[in-house]
Amino acid sequence: ETRVELPELSAPPGAMAADGAHGIIWVAVGGAVVAMQESGDGPQAFADLGLEITDLAVGPPGKAFAVAETITWLALRQLDRCSGDVISFDPDSQLEEMIAYDPMSRNLFTHRVGGSGGQLRRFTVNPATRVYTWAQAVNAGDNCRDLEVSPNGAHLVLACGAGNGGTTAYSLTDFRPTDLVSLGEWQVGAYPRSATFSPDSAHMASGRYPETKLERFSTGDHTSLGELSVDLAQADCSNGELLRVRYSRGGQLLIALISCDASRGLLVWHRL
Repeated sequence: ETRVELPELSAPPGAMAADGAHGIIWVAVGGAVVAMQESGDGPQAFADLGLEITDLAVGPPGKAFAVAETITWLALRQLDRCSGDVISFDPDSQLEEMIAYDPMSRNLFTHRVGGSGGQLRRFTVNPATRVYTWAQAVNAGDNCRDLEVSPNGAHLVLACGAGNGGTTAYSLTDFRPTDLVSLGEWQVGAYPRSATFSPDSAHMASGRYPETKLERFSTGDHTSLGELSVDLAQADCSNGELLRVRYSRGGQLLIALISCDASRGLLVWHRL
């Protein structure tokens, strides 16, 4: 287990996305985005969007999506990793605070963060014109905190506190991204906070809070492959809150994003 301190910033980390193809970890802190090598070494890129960022997703090549929330509207933006330029989509009232993007089908998925009554929405995206069109919506659970599509475009997972309303409590549905039909369920336990897929799409990993437990599952038969614990006491972060879990690009590391206090966070590397 390896821990990397995030740079001192004025707000706790709020979202994370892993660009496996380029070995980049994106972290949102308040209204800013920090991009760093997944190893924790080397230079870091920084861009300030000026609005609180509620979620990040890796977009088309060289891009990342960020949802920046104000009191009255949500704006979907693309952040260019190379130049740091911010390119805005037109605001759309149907967008929610969480996003995931499937480059295989060019579908964008959204859901609200926390609360009840939200819907999992699917949009089609034209990367050239930056136009997105509503396609579908389904009810998929309450108090949701994370949304991910597998790299092969065959699976989608939405981490909600009580699960997605499947056959058992706290189970997460394996959604087919092209039409949001259920392919099965993962029995993750209480209370799922984050979920992600391995680079080869063979595994789904979930993170629970307040237990701060990580667990890996098969995407084939949905069985558990074992749990991992995150020991935060050694890092003076005993009251830390698990926000995100993501795989490294080679699938050898499982990375957890932890918020320790109002100005400090941790990235915890688990070697698999």
